[in-house]
Amino acid sequence: MVFNRYSASALHLALSLLVFLSLVAVMYFYWFPGELFFMDGGYEGIKLVAMVDLVLGPLLTLLLFKRGKPSLVFDLSVVACLQIAALAYGFYATYNQRIVAYVYADNKFNTLTIAEHRESNERLIAKGVDPVKVEEFGDRFPVSVYTRAFDKETYGKYLESIFNDFPAARERSDQYLDLRQHHDALAQRQLTPQDLETAGKMELIKSLIASKDYAIEDVEFYPLKARYESGLAVFDPAVKRVTDVLRHPDLREIERNRVATTETTTEATTEEANEAY
Repeated sequence: MVFNRYSASALHLALSLLVFLSLVAVMYFYWFPGELFFMDGGYEGIKLVAMVDLVLGPLLTLLLFKRGKPSLVFDLSVVACLQIAALAYGFYATYNQRIVAYVYADNKFNTLTIAEHRESNERLIAKGVDPVKVEEFGDRFPVSVYTRAFDKETYGKYLESIFNDFPAARERSDQYLDLRQHHDALAQRQLTPQDLETAGKMELIKSLIASKDYAIEDVEFYPLKARYESGLAVFDPAVKRVTDVLRHPDLREIERNRVATTETTTEATTEEANEAY
């Protein structure tokens, strides 16, 4: 086959598309699983990679390719090196923003990136506090961890720690607890069917999980705060971890209503909060 600039650019685009789809698959299934791809930065990251991989590289090939050109090999080598370097940087940057944990703190699950986890652990070490690595809570990421609820006294201590440059509650790995041993405490804070009915979201949730492989009565629902959007975390008590995320604009209201009306007044909640700080 004799290549001209259009066929060479098309071949470059096809190869770039193969690399791009491979990266999308890794991000969607492992680094930002499911709806987190759209809620927590996966989609934002892939747009940058797409510009480099699918536009810049093939476009440069189209502009520079000329059959018989003495410097053709050198020109295409430079294009390939630039594209590989840009892709490597995009791959590395995205890898360091991958989600490694769902942390239950402040009455909701929160996503935690590997970059946030490392940075907050460094801050804890600087404060003389021994951090914990999320790997200790499971080998399937994102892991699910629990932090104890606040009462008035411990919340005041928490605010004081924030003013003293300690990480936020969702980043305080020294306070993480294994949900496999603390599910009973977590279950007291789930969004009950009555909560969902009162919020008018039950039918919406039923429609969102209609094609899922679980039944609504077999899971628990909790508010979820991701980097760019809020939604619902689906917690499977059988395996004691978050197994799915529900995304819809109308689900953002549940978090606001729930946080506004939740009070930590039971003896059990107060007792566990006093142990945290």
